Amino acid sequence: MTEQPTPDRPLAGRPHGGGLRRYGYELGMTALVPAEAAVVREIFADFLAGASLRALAVGLNTRGVPTSGGSRWTVGGVARILDAPRYAGLLVLRGKVARTDDGGYLYGAWPPCVGLAEWEQVREMRASRAGAAASARRPDERYPLTGLVRCARCDRRMVGSAVAGYRMYACTTPSRLLPRQCTRRIGAQSLEAFVEQAAALALRTLDPAALGHPPALDGVTTGPDAVRQWRRLSPDRRAAAVHQLFEAVLIDASSTSRGVFDPGRVRTARRG
Repeated sequence: MTEQPTPDRPLAGRPHGGGLRRYGYELGMTALVPAEAAVVREIFADFLAGASLRALAVGLNTRGVPTSGGSRWTVGGVARILDAPRYAGLLVLRGKVARTDDGGYLYGAWPPCVGLAEWEQVREMRASRAGAAASARRPDERYPLTGLVRCARCDRRMVGSAVAGYRMYACTTPSRLLPRQCTRRIGAQSLEAFVEQAAALALRTLDPAALGHPPALDGVTTGPDAVRQWRRLSPDRRAAAVHQLFEAVLIDASSTSRGVFDPGRVRTARRG
């Protein structure tokens, strides 16, 4: 190959991906879909700001943002956006990012959604997180919603517990009013991401004076920039703010198949 493509002089030819419409692009990847391209840039920026894949998926679904196929976002779907070289305008040949003879990137004929530096930063962060997860000897045993989560069936607190290696919030109430012990439970990671998203959205319209300027909200941004600044807080600060904003998180029965997070079963009760 004698031609050496650059971002200003891309390689001619069909984009990789076959006949499917890729999120952010029109069919054939001849042009961007502006609204979807903006979501792609948001996903990259928020991931670099510290958001987890699950939090990103929950946030998109909560806002009613559909995938290119009109379905709901999953953790895997968000990961595929972040991992796809196409969003930086890069070609893929035989499953690998194409390179020139001197090691440079080969670029496609479609417009990129994000810059190369941003894509490389995400790639490095993805590898770092994967390595940290693989080296962890035990699952995270923190349950930041402890004391807030309540079973809507029993009206009792749900406690953090590990079920088959997964963190859960579970109700184990042996109520005399029920025919058997209540075993309602919900995945901790998905629930925590959902409640944090609800808290960040609540801060956009919150007047701290209405709550008496509680110390838990000192330094926590309110107003239009609340959602983005929320991700800059430490886990402990976010947990404290959640407990200040909500007096309860009620869990109803699930209407989805087992193992699929159902946001419709979660009800948050605001303070004030």
